[in-house]
Amino acid sequence: MAVSDNAFTTLSDLDSVIFETYFPAYIDAVERHTGSVINRIVRPSKTRRVGGDGIRIKMGTRRFGGARASADVLSNLPSPGELDGQELHVRFAEGSAETGANRTNDFTRIAARARISINEINKIHRKGTDAIVDVAERIVMQMTEEIDDASAIYRMLGTDGVVALVNGNLINGADTHYYTGSSYTAGSAAGQDVRFKVDNGSIAAFQPGRDFVVTTSAGANAVRFRVQSVNYADKSIRVTSLSGGDVDHFGASASAYDNGTIFFGDTADVFMYGPGAWLGRPSAGETFIGGVDRTDAGWQHLIPVATNEGQSSTTISASDFDTAALAAHFRNNSNLNMVFFSDIEMHQTIRNEIGNDALVQMGPKGNRDFVFGTKSVGYVHPQFGEVRFESDALAKPGTAWFMVAEDWEALYVGDGKVSFLPGDNGTNWYRMNEADDSASRGLFFQTESWVEGLCDVCLMPERQVTILNRTA
Repeated sequence: MAVSDNAFTTLSDLDSVIFETYFPAYIDAVERHTGSVINRIVRPSKTRRVGGDGIRIKMGTRRFGGARASADVLSNLPSPGELDGQELHVRFAEGSAETGANRTNDFTRIAARARISINEINKIHRKGTDAIVDVAERIVMQMTEEIDDASAIYRMLGTDGVVALVNGNLINGADTHYYTGSSYTAGSAAGQDVRFKVDNGSIAAFQPGRDFVVTTSAGANAVRFRVQSVNYADKSIRVTSLSGGDVDHFGASASAYDNGTIFFGDTADVFMYGPGAWLGRPSAGETFIGGVDRTDAGWQHLIPVATNEGQSSTTISASDFDTAALAAHFRNNSNLNMVFFSDIEMHQTIRNEIGNDALVQMGPKGNRDFVFGTKSVGYVHPQFGEVRFESDALAKPGTAWFMVAEDWEALYVGDGKVSFLPGDNGTNWYRMNEADDSASRGLFFQTESWVEGLCDVCLMPERQVTILNRTA
């Protein structure tokens, strides 16, 4: 009984350290969304609480036409329309379909887990308090980083859920640490090693140990894989196939996966309503938050401003920045808390473009300053006012958004906190079943935390701008 007693005592001690020492800071970090830049821009709502079937939000984008002019001061007053009465129902429903028109839940669950073996538990028990504190810190940090990165990745995806595309043919993964080596050989079972390049997505998303799903370019033969190593220079990754997909190995031809789609997590097509979904361009018949179609006349005011629609792709320039600023200024007639958010390569290109702008001082005796040019990580523009330049390594290439930070809110189901799920014997840990015998318990213990539901809303979509068809 010594081993089981030691395990129970050690796991209980781990829980105590996590909840008394680290977890309060962990909760505070998640609520403040430290870490990824996009998570710091979209702040948790301080006033809106989600319950029941969701929450209904008054969208402050439509005028009610109540003001009229007349030379007859005693004539009838104007008859106004409804006072900004349009509601967007952000729906919450358990057991919803994952994607598409069948999805009835606008919130996305995000969960993280940590695992520890019985051997490590016994080592911790023998080493005492210092070891328990160290492991507790590692568990909390692991969960913090994973939930932060997962929410950031999902926030920047469109409603197709695609993280990136495969770029080129597969090659054997065990040959080298970069994209060269012997030709790919089709596998027959899980555990197959391959290497391939990725594009149309951020290489930063592909961290060793993370799981993804990839399909062929035809959308077939979905394979789950785990990232083993990443080459950030040539943007290639070495992966190992896992069981649980349509197939458990890469069995199609090497070229069949070229332009194949890659999804985050264990299932294809999962997405979250975040800035990527809001700032993407809708297509007719779409199903958006609340089941609305933003291409319908009554909902088109939910579509952000976009420049360069229908144009051929080219390198971004200072004139694109000006075009976006002028378009936005028709709706933004006062300086707002504006952020230019982009991927890191786009960020560098546009800063190079505008970095040499002159600083101009105007006005009698200098008592009124009109300053144009870069200012630290800010830029003062005649239409936008001061714009903060922000970039995120997790942003997809081609991301170029102007966001009014005060218009964005993150909605949470329940109390908005990350919580640990209950485990066995009064702890937050449970003993896992063996992989090859689900009726027997194994030698690993696991703990899990989750955000029950997360959905971002943009209260004034027409004040946001996305620059389309531009690259770094």
